[in-house]
Amino acid sequence: MSEAGVDTGQADPAIREALRTLPHDVPADDAEMALLQLLSGSRFLLPVVAAPPAVAQAWAREGHDHESHADDPQHEPHQHEPEPDAGAMAAVRLVAPDGRQGMLVFTGLDALAGWDDAARPLPMTCAETARMALEQGCDVLIVDFAEPHAHVLRSSMVWALAEQRRWWPAYRDELVLTAVESAGTGINGVVAVCVAQPGAADEPGTLVLEVRLAVDLTREQVQAAAAELGERLADDPSVRCRLDGVRFVLRPHSSGWS
Repeated sequence: MSEAGVDTGQADPAIREALRTLPHDVPADDAEMALLQLLSGSRFLLPVVAAPPAVAQAWAREGHDHESHADDPQHEPHQHEPEPDAGAMAAVRLVAPDGRQGMLVFTGLDALAGWDDAARPLPMTCAETARMALEQGCDVLIVDFAEPHAHVLRSSMVWALAEQRRWWPAYRDELVLTAVESAGTGINGVVAVCVAQPGAADEPGTLVLEVRLAVDLTREQVQAAAAELGERLADDPSVRCRLDGVRFVLRPHSSGWS
């Protein structure tokens, strides 16, 4: 990736290999943990492209400096229509049908040129890139878009990079486990909450919670208990940023369950 401290634009071979070996049809917790560990000390190339004319025009208008004529009684008010900045550049975001936004990032110049050879590469540490993505409202980072080894870093991973901490799958994250145990305490009708391993049908990153409920609850009470549990988890920012999704499995409590 670098020679004598100069970034040559080449991808880190270890990161490329980690991306290539990620399975795409089965859970890959350990492989993703290894990838995030490599990224924590690396950099991305952020593609920067010419902003669309309408966007460039808006930027120019917002940044246009009007000379003050407040003390000139003969000055007639007039409208300035600034010229758009021909050099206005922008990062690239994709928007999914459900409204989620993803920022494109690349591990090397070859992958960037394969997507758009006119895009300018802006090197940024992975932590800086993650923080920028979150500040701009992006939920995920899309790594090496259009390449066979392309991979999406989910929200919990982006937050881990931004906060420069190790990433764990939610069901193995000690902070999440402690929060789940605490959140399930004192909710009417909830006997116990257990974190389960995600199933093959679950979306990647889904936290599956088995909720044991008192057998005499009404439908409304069951719904209220599940809603309160979800709200308690969502109200803690340190927990919320570690979750990509939550699925509740509601079961009646039996005396033989532990």
